[in-house]
Amino acid sequence: MPVHWSLDADVLSLVFDGEYSCRDIADAARAGLAAAGHPVRLLVDATGTARLPDTAGVRQRIDLLIGLRDYLAGPVAIVASPGAMFGIARQVAQQADFEDRVTIEVFDSLATARRWIGDQSGGSLRGSPET
Repeated sequence: MPVHWSLDADVLSLVFDGEYSCRDIADAARAGLAAAGHPVRLLVDATGTARLPDTAGVRQRIDLLIGLRDYLAGPVAIVASPGAMFGIARQVAQQADFEDRVTIEVFDSLATARRWIGDQSGGSLRGSPET
């Protein structure tokens, strides 16, 4: 699957690999949230993205983040490669209306994002949407 999830305590990580759809992202998020069974912090690694989303794809990502807000217990970290994808990630973060309940930051380094979100390595569950 092009979007994989892992769960480390209360941090759900979504990793994008190659080409994927917003539905792939939503399916992975739902599977990870179901496995967690409680609100989580979210770490999104979009560095493996093969191509940039179009305008509709950006809007879908914003709507997806807004739809997840009731399942989030804290900050969201988005990791994107420098350049255009980083800019798109910043746009998604800025436009997602989280009503001051969730802080979203965009990083160009996975290690920095992990430190910021307080992610501890050694997760207990890993998978893709079909697991």
